[in-house]
Amino acid sequence: MIHYGLYNIGLVVMLPALYLMLQRGNTAIEPIVAVGSLIVAATVLLFAFVVFSSASVLSASSPSRATR
Repeated sequence: MIHYGLYNIGLVVMLPALYLMLQRGNTAIEPIVAVGSLIVAATVLLFAFVVFSSASVLSASSPSRATR
């Protein structure tokens, strides 16, 4: 569940900075928006890895209920 916490941290960093950048026209905040969006993108990839690695381990390690 680490991906959930990191995703929320990325959103907390990115969204206020994006608001300030777009509404106030402060382009100096753009690197903060970039860092937040990179955190969000990395955690989405981490989530995909967790989902697909767990599915292959579960299907390979335990027989299905239909064969019992």
